[in-house]
Amino acid sequence: MTLYNVTGWGKGKTTSAIGISVRALANEEKVLFIQFLKDGSDGGLRYLDYFNKDFTHIYQGTKGFNIENCERFWLRARQAIKTIKPNLVILDEMNVALDNNLLGKTFEELIEEIKELAKDRDVYITGRINNHYK
Repeated sequence: MTLYNVTGWGKGKTTSAIGISVRALANEEKVLFIQFLKDGSDGGLRYLDYFNKDFTHIYQGTKGFNIENCERFWLRARQAIKTIKPNLVILDEMNVALDNNLLGKTFEELIEEIKELAKDRDVYITGRINNHYK
């Protein structure tokens, strides 16, 4: 497994993840794009989802960004990783969910979980980090 953690202030983290997704799709790989804390309205992602059978986009929606909803969404995301078996897993804005303690686990615990789930896959995590690297 190769793990990329893209963070920092300003724009470009999700855009970078979309670019990595396009490259993987061009190489005939399966991509699972999972968005925490977003409503799925990104036009580029909708386009990829509609036109490419190897691209799957799931998003949390806007039902409230609390620990219960984020934990439930992570369970759904885990199941999607197991079922779809993508070559590339994008965990967009997961750093933000972690940073705000919305997943009920530490960054280290989550990385161990991801390692178990995505042994032979590339994993790309995005989102601004404020607290969890102390």
